[in-house]
Amino acid sequence: MIILFFLTTNSCRKDQSTTIAPQETSQDFLQEAKSYFEENYPEHSPKKDLGFNNQANLFKKLGKKVLWKYAENTKISLGEAIRVPVYYNIQTITRKGKKQKAIDLYNISYLMMYKDKKNKMHTEWVITIPDNDTADEKPLSNKKFSGLIYVLDWQGDLLKAYKVKPDGSKYISYNISFTKGENQIADYSTQKPDYVEQECTSTAFAQACSDGCTGGYEMVYVESCYWITYGDGGGASDGGGITPSDPTTGGGGSTTPGDYDPQKPTCPDSPVGYSTSGLKVDMVNPDNDPCSNRDIINNIKDPCLKKMVQYSIDNDIKLNINESINSIFNTNTDVNLYYEETSSLPNSTDGTTTLVNDNRFPGGNYLLTIDIKLNVNTLPNASKEYISATILHEALHAYFRYNGSLSSLDHEAMANLYLSWFVNSLTNLYPNLSYSDAKMLGWGGLGETQAYNLFTTQNEKFIIQNINKDYKTSLKGTSCI
Repeated sequence: MIILFFLTTNSCRKDQSTTIAPQETSQDFLQEAKSYFEENYPEHSPKKDLGFNNQANLFKKLGKKVLWKYAENTKISLGEAIRVPVYYNIQTITRKGKKQKAIDLYNISYLMMYKDKKNKMHTEWVITIPDNDTADEKPLSNKKFSGLIYVLDWQGDLLKAYKVKPDGSKYISYNISFTKGENQIADYSTQKPDYVEQECTSTAFAQACSDGCTGGYEMVYVESCYWITYGDGGGASDGGGITPSDPTTGGGGSTTPGDYDPQKPTCPDSPVGYSTSGLKVDMVNPDNDPCSNRDIINNIKDPCLKKMVQYSIDNDIKLNINESINSIFNTNTDVNLYYEETSSLPNSTDGTTTLVNDNRFPGGNYLLTIDIKLNVNTLPNASKEYISATILHEALHAYFRYNGSLSSLDHEAMANLYLSWFVNSLTNLYPNLSYSDAKMLGWGGLGETQAYNLFTTQNEKFIIQNINKDYKTSLKGTSCI
């Protein structure tokens, strides 16, 4: 999957025109726009024959899903418009601000549709990239936007771009080029008019990929050059003075920089806080709402394991009186938990938990990404009770990573402090499971601890080993298959 590092610009308020033509009601326009989009733009998938190394425009690589149920009506200088969140198959982030905050492309982009003065429908994919000043605000809406605004068609070709400075002045881009390594791979230019001031800025993008690259992502650099012109009054122009003849409108009137509001509509649990090593590919699932469970992500493919992970998520395992797995990982967009499957573990290892990304900043802010990998070679043949015990064990590791404890102390803490938690959690999930068997399953994986050697007799160790073996081979418990 691809990570993108973007440059940022200011945005201004939406410009309100005094010549807005009458339009249909907001709901009517939303339905009309949706019907138009579905007829003319089937949900975009990248061309299969376009590998990244041949990619002329990195935005074209992204497959996109439109989240229509979160659409919002708005007003722009040309009249009625709608803005709709867009979700991507390739996760893309930029890092901005003093703390290098990770900002997901999902959070700074949207689909916008509107009609021009000739009643022609326009479909635009808008990306608003905050600068460092804007990115340091939490949330972003606390500050007037400054940064870059890219306006593309739905296929990913650039239509126009703006830069908005902190003082509110607006630039329009006359050249944007995409470069990977030493090679320029795309260039978009318009005729440069007379200008008073020029500024060029290079932005680093990292885009994660699943194959054909080193380290799981590729770097692309985007250089944007902008000019600023002045109207008769000597002030910075916002709109027609910058774009007197916008070729994208066919003479039907032009949008202005202020029409591209960075405060886009979003669904709950927006994804944010990933590093290059934590980005994901193939995130678009046409059967599911990508807005649900955004921060606890079940990427398991094996039907049995996937079902068992989801069962644990749905039952929201309590960790203590005030915290549960969902309260930590499924409501806080800066703390993210991924469940994956792996075939590379030995048969004696049921799962691993890895802290992929750990950025903790002064003031209590942090960005955490934790991966739990489950052994797909062995666990699907185990009982449901054994699989759940493994999931609980690894979730507890994730909880310890969230709290910043040393991983070398995890198993001692589980053995001394969490055995009753294991028993309660397992018997809540499986009411017919005996207290004794639940406790034996809780001891699984803790055989190297001091507590295991101090608090159990040789006979008890034998029972623990055999109970775990019986549940792992489905001789006891409920088969997952």
